[in-house]
Amino acid sequence: MSEGLSALEVAEHQKRHKEAAEEQGHVAPSGRARAIQIVEALLLAVVTIAAAWCGFAAAQYGTDSRIAFAEAGQLRTDADSLLLTALEVQNLNQSTFNSWWTAYLLDDEAGMAFARETFRPELQEAFDEWFSGGGVENPNADSPFDLESYERPVVELGQEKMAEADRLQAEGIEQGITGDKYVRITVFLAGILFLVGISSQFTIRRVRYALITVSGVMLVVSISQMLILPNPLF
Repeated sequence: MSEGLSALEVAEHQKRHKEAAEEQGHVAPSGRARAIQIVEALLLAVVTIAAAWCGFAAAQYGTDSRIAFAEAGQLRTDADSLLLTALEVQNLNQSTFNSWWTAYLLDDEAGMAFARETFRPELQEAFDEWFSGGGVENPNADSPFDLESYERPVVELGQEKMAEADRLQAEGIEQGITGDKYVRITVFLAGILFLVGISSQFTIRRVRYALITVSGVMLVVSISQMLILPNPLF
């Protein structure tokens, strides 16, 4: 006659049977199984929120980058137009001054008077300073165009616009890089969602523990990267 099972063996058998039933969904989970489900649910919630935030940030920085590039392009166009106008004005001023200088060398008073009447205001002011300072008699003196009184506001405005375009260009590049970084984090978070999703399909707890641990580490790394990136709302 065979011996019966001891009370300890019966209890162990019942425990295994209960755990298997819990993991297969035949009975309500309790204890460790419930804790695992709670951790998985929390991971899914946090990852989902983080992924949504990264998607928003990536889209925002992508839009900002395109706007910055567009504004930089418009500013460059305006700056080129201003600098071209400034070059035309400079050529005109040099031409009228050369006309005066030619008349001066020919001792043509009428020609000098006519040339001075065609001077633009910025050249007239510089010419008066140059002439009163003895620039005509001094061959080593600066020309009127080299004096500080000869102002070229169009050139300065064009240079300011070009500098602003360069700044926006650099800003657009930086925003594009930031958007790409958020996209990479989103892909990383998608991997976490996959790991957490498949962990519930395993009945071996060690496997589930391992997947949850790896997912948790990946989540910490992802959030750490998010915290060091610029915030699209500020």
